[in-house]
This record gives sequence, structure tokens and C-alpha cells, in this order.
Amino acid sequence: MGTKNQELHIAFFPFMAQGHIIPFMDLAKLFVSRGLKATIITTSPDAPSIQSELQNYSSSQIQIFTIRVPTADVGLPENCQSLHCATTPEMHLQFFTATGLLGPQIEQFLQHKKPNCLMADMFFPWATDLGSEFGVPVLLFQGIGYFPLCAILCVHLYKPHLYVSSDADHFVIPILPEMIWGS
Repeated sequence: MGTKNQELHIAFFPFMAQGHIIPFMDLAKLFVSRGLKATIITTSPDAPSIQSELQNYSSSQIQIFTIRVPTADVGLPENCQSLHCATTPEMHLQFFTATGLLGPQIEQFLQHKKPNCLMADMFFPWATDLGSEFGVPVLLFQGIGYFPLCAILCVHLYKPHLYVSSDADHFVIPILPEMIWGS
């Protein structure tokens, strides 16, 4: 590529929930420790907690770029800018729908900031198309480890939880190499 590490700029685009933001912040710190520049794309309500977590880094190392989830477009309150603000299953679905409408803001970011790479949350698979449009490689990231993914898949496929007599009963997750209990 011919670019020095100091010039590389990686943008991080986590889903608007703490369990997604925290691993992205850790990744940004790791990349910066290797001499790269990072930008975290987030909402205004999440920016202060990210800023405080990154207080040991200068704004030239890790920048924050704020976006606004178009919640009103899907019938949610304007201030519902993080998943924890969605308090019902219906609101969760509306929030996910709203995050699918973030494309134009990410497009503007890619066009103006021109990062060398965009690391997007697994909930934003559409980001790969935007990256292609602007010649920016996109890596989709999911923070769950391989073992939990296998356990989730086994529970989904074999439904062992349906064969217990009460919600308090434990069950064995089938197919895994060791006996793993779920509840």
C-alpha cells in the first residue's frame, strides 16, 4: 500500500449498545498503540462516556464522529439514540430498523474523512456496500467469541430448552465436545 502506519486511519462503527461499543473502544486503543489514527462513529448521547474512557488519548489519536439515529422516521422518540432507550420488543425492532437508515451519514463520513478502513459492527452489513462505493475496505466485527456462537447455534438448532419441565430447570447443550449446561 506504501502508506506508513502513522498515516493509516481506521474508522470504528459500533452498534449503539454498551456491549458493542466497549469492544470497539478496545480495538481503537489497540490500533492507536500500533501507531494508527482512529475514529469512533457514535451517537451524541454515547460520545461523553466514550470520551471519558479515552481520556488518555489525544484527539489526534482517537477522534469521535457523531451521528444521529433517525428514530423519528420509524416512530421512536427523537432521544432514543441507544438500544437501552428502547424499552419494549417492538421498540427494539424499530431501533434496528432506524439503524438501517444510517447509510447516508456513513456515506458522508467516508466521503469527507476518507479512512483507510472501516470496521463496522455485524449489525451493519450494508456498510460493506458503502465501503465498496468509496474504495474503503470494510471489516465486519462481532464481539462474541467462537465458543458462545457455537453454543447459541446448538441451542437454536436443537432447542434443548423446550424439553425441561420449568424455566428454573437446567439443560445440556447438545453436540458440543464437553457437557455444557444452560438455563
